[in-house]
Amino acid sequence: MKKRMLIQILAGIVIISSIPLITSGASTKRKIDVIYQGIKVVVDNVEKKVSPEPFIYNGEVYVPAKAIAGTLNKKYTFKNNKVYISNTGSAVKEYREIDLAKKPYISADSGELIKVETTDDKVPSTNIYYNPIEQDGTYTIVYALNGLAKTLSGSVGHLSQWGSDKPEMQLSFYDENDKLLYSTGVLKKGMDLLPVNINVTGALQIKIKITVNGSESYVDSYPGIKNLKILTTDY
Repeated sequence: MKKRMLIQILAGIVIISSIPLITSGASTKRKIDVIYQGIKVVVDNVEKKVSPEPFIYNGEVYVPAKAIAGTLNKKYTFKNNKVYISNTGSAVKEYREIDLAKKPYISADSGELIKVETTDDKVPSTNIYYNPIEQDGTYTIVYALNGLAKTLSGSVGHLSQWGSDKPEMQLSFYDENDKLLYSTGVLKKGMDLLPVNINVTGALQIKIKITVNGSESYVDSYPGIKNLKILTTDY
């Protein structure tokens, strides 16, 4: 038998945003007429006992966040106007974009000069210069990602066009097991910087290897990465 009842719902707690009474910003209380009629929840063909019970409002079925978590055998919490559903119910750190170049690197090849520079008066941008590379060869720098980063991004290439146009460079990105994640191919002087966005999910480290050919003097080659950033929860 259907039963009707008036309940007060705090708009900020209802996780379905299509309810007309919900407004963005401050929480709003309204009395709404909802219908409880013993609605069952079935997950992968298995009927789940849920509490509190789903209800019907304005022709739509709504399932409370606590009930959703219960059907998944998880816990939930409500914090900062967000519902978190997880094994612990605690709020999970959100991903943020941070300058990787501003974090200390783990190691760099002997004799390599790493310079981090902030440019542009209004919009700071972090550059890594492998600077100056006078001799041809492969140079490596290693950063810790700790398995908490999702993507690595930046623009790579010759950061200065001074000197000879002969130098060529190639950047390759590896994880801690030397698995190749991305390689730029050969980049010549005069080419536009190449934007990269690399999936580094689960990687404990990122090894950036740069190979330079054709350098004739210390002013010839300024290969590097502009705006090297990672999307991570490690902050």
